[in-house]
Amino acid sequence: MPRSPHATTRKTGRPARGDDVIRHNELLDAALQAFLLNGLAGTSLDDIASLAHVAKRTIYQKFNGKEGLFAACIERAAFGLVKEFPSLDKTSDDLHNDLTSIGCAVLTFVLNPHSLSIYRLVLGESARQPALANIFYRNGPGQIIASIATLLESSFGKEDLSQEESLKLAQEFVGLVVLEIQQRAVLGQLTSMNQAEIKAHVIWKVNKFLAMLSE
Repeated sequence: MPRSPHATTRKTGRPARGDDVIRHNELLDAALQAFLLNGLAGTSLDDIASLAHVAKRTIYQKFNGKEGLFAACIERAAFGLVKEFPSLDKTSDDLHNDLTSIGCAVLTFVLNPHSLSIYRLVLGESARQPALANIFYRNGPGQIIASIATLLESSFGKEDLSQEESLKLAQEFVGLVVLEIQQRAVLGQLTSMNQAEIKAHVIWKVNKFLAMLSE
């Protein structure tokens, strides 16, 4: 029977690019869920394949095994921090306001329960696989610090603040805002902070940081 000229045909072959990205992200979501629940050692490829509804060979083809998949999950989690970071294109001429906005965004992300779970996971595995901690730092906190350094350098001018000095000061700023709060949260000594508390904490740290710069 001849085919109607208006009949639609079902496409075969490789999935469309959009579908491939969706499946890739679904696999990473499923893998991260398993890793967060059981850790790297306690999670098998069979667990992940079952949860993600894919064949184990697909994981090997895409990530070369469990360790590669875990690294991809950590890398994507780090990029999530960068996405929450306010764009430098939207900064003002007021360094205090800019640093406050940046600090609030970063601290809000860091204190998210999901973010804390990922951070604990990275800490737990970093002793056995130091490269994982490097992946997380390079693609997340490291990029945030570099962006803050750029902001400081542009605010003070390269004549007054070198690139190396800007980077060190950016590291110090992030430490002031995040480190103590994050450690308390990871250890279960801090249950939550609302936005008003986060802003008050950040403003206090920004004031201390700028006072130090003016000395």
